[in-house]
Amino acid sequence: MKTRLATALAALLLAAPAWADEDEESGEESSGEESTEKTLQETKEQKKAALEGQGEESPAGELNAVRHGLYVETGIGIFGGLRGTSPTTGSSRAISNTQPYMAVTVGYDLPQFPCNLFLTLGHGSSAQTNYKLSGGVTSIENFSVIPVEAGFRVGAEIVGRFRLNLAGVAGMSFFDPELDPSGEKKYSGVHVGGGVGFEYVTGYDAVTFGVEALVRYHTAGGLMTLAAYPRVKYVF
Repeated sequence: MKTRLATALAALLLAAPAWADEDEESGEESSGEESTEKTLQETKEQKKAALEGQGEESPAGELNAVRHGLYVETGIGIFGGLRGTSPTTGSSRAISNTQPYMAVTVGYDLPQFPCNLFLTLGHGSSAQTNYKLSGGVTSIENFSVIPVEAGFRVGAEIVGRFRLNLAGVAGMSFFDPELDPSGEKKYSGVHVGGGVGFEYVTGYDAVTFGVEALVRYHTAGGLMTLAAYPRVKYVF
């Protein structure tokens, strides 16, 4: 009996180290699996951050962050003078016969604020309308306006990627030909203006579509003009 107990005890003592080794190996395997999963998760997060930083769409289909920085913009719409009179009937007109308007803009989106600064060169025309200018001068009927201006645009998010914008501009306007029929007075000069518009930042983070209406007051003659146009902006 004693011999059997001694034999069993010896067997247990010999088996104990083997069980300990198995437990340690199992713990190491579990720890290794957790470490591998953690590494894979970190790699996925790093790849996602790299894609977003490059302006690419994430694999999950999420919309890209809005890009900021240097941009170019074009606007093609309509243009006209305000509060004129018909040259044939003499009746007042809220706006002249509308003519094409074109503008090219270079600007910079500020990353810290919902605002951008820009420089614009435009061209529009007024047709078949006279205007009472300062000094008692009645303008010619048809002329072109070339505004060169600096401005700012401030936006507020409405819903999703739709924004409401307010714009302000100041610069110089050049009339061709000059507004005075006699040519004695020069009305090319300073103008100031303001406008309102909407825009949508597309899923392609570099492209924005919008529409805007801008009123300019030409200080030399007291003339007011309106430009309304869709906008297409590309951010570099």
